[in-house]
Amino acid sequence: MELVSAFGPLIYAGCFAATLSSALASLVSAPKVFQALCKDRLYPYITYFAKGYGKNNEPVRGYVLCFFISVGFILIGEFILLLHITSAFSTNNECLMFCFIVFLVIVWHVFCPFTRRTYIGGGYDGDGGGGDVK
Repeated sequence: MELVSAFGPLIYAGCFAATLSSALASLVSAPKVFQALCKDRLYPYITYFAKGYGKNNEPVRGYVLCFFISVGFILIGEFILLLHITSAFSTNNECLMFCFIVFLVIVWHVFCPFTRRTYIGGGYDGDGGGGDVK
């Protein structure tokens, strides 16, 4: 791409900026998703990370955990070892994600039965009206 561009170093700067943007987005969004998972209390021993701080309920504990995980990977320092560790998580990612979602649905229905809705009346009868929600 450098050969066909008007200014070759701009390609490298763009790739660097895109990589940095993706890394920072992951470092910011992952603790927020983890905080939401902890607030749902699906797993009993990680509720410590559910607490947020400040006006926007920022997951500071999640940020610290993410920092230590990142520093741990940086301290390992061997690219081939990191490749093996991360590829273990991404192998058959779609299948693992489907199994995880099914597991969460089962856990939610077993331990949170009060969230189920019961419907009065029949199902779809063609006129656009279902049943009333109880």
